Amino acid sequence: MKVPYFSQWESADLAAGFISNKVRLKDDPLWRSSGAASIDEYAEWANHLCGMACFKMILAAHTGKLYPILELARLATELGAYVLKDGTLKGMIYAPAVEMLKDRFAIEARVITGVTAADLATIVRPGSLFIASVHPTVRWLSGRRQKRAVTWCSSHKRRRSASSSTILQGTNNR
Repeated sequence: MKVPYFSQWESADLAAGFISNKVRLKDDPLWRSSGAASIDEYAEWANHLCGMACFKMILAAHTGKLYPILELARLATELGAYVLKDGTLKGMIYAPAVEMLKDRFAIEARVITGVTAADLATIVRPGSLFIASVHPTVRWLSGRRQKRAVTWCSSHKRRRSASSSTILQGTNNR
């Protein structure tokens, strides 16, 4: 299965600038491709869409369809995977996100907790995909590492042409 790459930012080549705050999100020339209704909506969401970028990759690989990332985020919000409260955006919450994959895209999914890196060989099947949610400090080799839960999503096609994904939550063994 060929899996295309999508960044949480529409202009993936500007990612380093967005991360370092040298480039403002409102200066992303490709923001309209996100499905955002405005540049302000894009700027509000763009730094919170890494999970939806992973879902976009899985969906593109399985369906061949490219979903705008904000379209996925709106659906995820409707289903409780993101919560907007008092001007603060919280999410991606895994259980509702998994339900979104199952109910809206017919991709079987589940959440498993307490998984370590050593467990992956027995859980993730050959040819499957997974996503890892890690602390932002992994971008730099120097500096203090934060201990954080790691999330994996395994996605593969079943023989009967149904799709399946597994979202696993474990701890970072570093």
